[in-house]
Amino acid sequence: MQKVSNKRLMLVKVTERKTDRISDLPDEILCKILSLLPSQSAIRTSILSSRFRYLWRSVRILDFRDNLSPAKTFEKFLDEALSNHEELHRLRKFRLRCYDPSYSVTKMSNWILSATASVSTLEELDIFANNVHKIRYVNLPCIVFSCRRLKSLKLAGCKIVDGIPADAVFPCLKTLKLVSISILDDYVFNKLLSAVPVLEMFHIEDCFEGSRLHVKYLRGSMIQGDCQNNLLSLDAESINVTEPNRAPTSKLLTTIYNKVKQLEIYEDNMLLSLGLIREHENPPLFQNLTHLVVEVDYMYDCQALPLLLDHSPNLTSLVLEKKFPYKLGRNDRWNAPPAACLSCNLETVQINRFRKKDVEVVKYFLRNGLALKKLVVCSARAVSSKVIASILDAPRGSSQCQIEYHLPISSLNNEKH
Repeated sequence: MQKVSNKRLMLVKVTERKTDRISDLPDEILCKILSLLPSQSAIRTSILSSRFRYLWRSVRILDFRDNLSPAKTFEKFLDEALSNHEELHRLRKFRLRCYDPSYSVTKMSNWILSATASVSTLEELDIFANNVHKIRYVNLPCIVFSCRRLKSLKLAGCKIVDGIPADAVFPCLKTLKLVSISILDDYVFNKLLSAVPVLEMFHIEDCFEGSRLHVKYLRGSMIQGDCQNNLLSLDAESINVTEPNRAPTSKLLTTIYNKVKQLEIYEDNMLLSLGLIREHENPPLFQNLTHLVVEVDYMYDCQALPLLLDHSPNLTSLVLEKKFPYKLGRNDRWNAPPAACLSCNLETVQINRFRKKDVEVVKYFLRNGLALKKLVVCSARAVSSKVIASILDAPRGSSQCQIEYHLPISSLNNEKH
C-alpha cells in the first residue's frame, strides 16, 4: 500500500514539473516579457508552442539590431517582421541599430516610416545608421515630427530636410540626441529646437549644416520645465542666418541658457561659440548651470572662459579639457577680477593636460575660490617639484581646499636623480 502511495506521489511531482506555467500567463504579461528581448529573439519564441506562434506580433516595443546576423539576412528578416506585425500603428518604442553601412538609405527610410505609423502612441524613437564616412545619410520621414507623444528622440546618421511642419511641437520630449546628423540649414535646425518645450537632456555631436561642421560636441541636462512654457523659443537674433560670425553652438546656447544645469562643450573655437555673451547688451546668465565641462583652445579661450564663468554664478563643478598641451592664457588674463561663481559656489575644479605654464590658471582658482573644496591637476607629463611647490605655497581663498595631483610616477622619480 505504501509503495502505491509513493508511486502516485512521484507521478504528481513529475506532472507538476511538466506544467507550462509561463504559457498560462495572460497575453499582456507575456508581451511585456517579450518586449524586454531584442526583437529577433522575441520573434524566435514563436517556435516554442502554438501559444507563442503569433504573440510577438502584438509586442509594442521593437528593438532590431543587425549585429546578430549578416546584413542580407537581417534585411529580409526585418522586412518580413514589419510586414507581419499587427501593432505597428500602436508601437510605444522603436529602436533600429544598423552597424553595417551596406543598406540602402531608401530601405532604411522605409523601415523608419513603417515604425512611425504609430504617430499617436510612439514614445521613444532610437535610430542608428552607420555613416562613418558621412556621405550617406538616411532621410528622416517628415511624419516623425507629428509624433507628439515622443519622450525620447535619438538619431544618428540621418538627414533632416526641410519638411518640419511650421506648427511642429514635441510637448513631451525630454531627451534629444543627434549624432552625425545632416541638417539642411539654420532655419530647419531652429525649427527643431523651438519644438521641444520641456527638454531635459540633450546631446548634439558632429552635426553638419550642408557641407560644413555645425556642432562638434554639446551635451547637457536641463532643469525640469513646465509644459506650458516654451523653453526654446527663439528670438529674432538667434535665427538670423546672415551673421557669418555667429557659431551654431552659440545659437543653441542662446536658447537654453536659462534652463541648462549640466553642460559639456567641445568646440574648435569656444570664443566664437560663446560670442553671445559679448554680443548682447544684457548678456544672458546661465543661472541654473552647476556643472560645466569645456574644451579650451590655447589660442582663443583665455578670454571666453572667464566670460563664461562670470555668467555662471551658481557653478559648483568645473572641468577644463585642454585641446592642445599649450598654456591656457597669458598671465594678465588671469589677473582680472574673479568670476561671480568663485565667491560662493564653485567647489571643484579639474584641469586636464596640465603643464607648468598653466600655473597661473591654477593660482587664479586657488586665490579666488572662496568656496573651493578640491582642485584636481591631471598631467600626462612630468612636473617638477618647483612647480608643485609653487602651487602648494600659493595663497588660498578657502581654508578647506585640498589639492589632488594625478601625475606620472616618473615626475617624482626624476626629482630624485
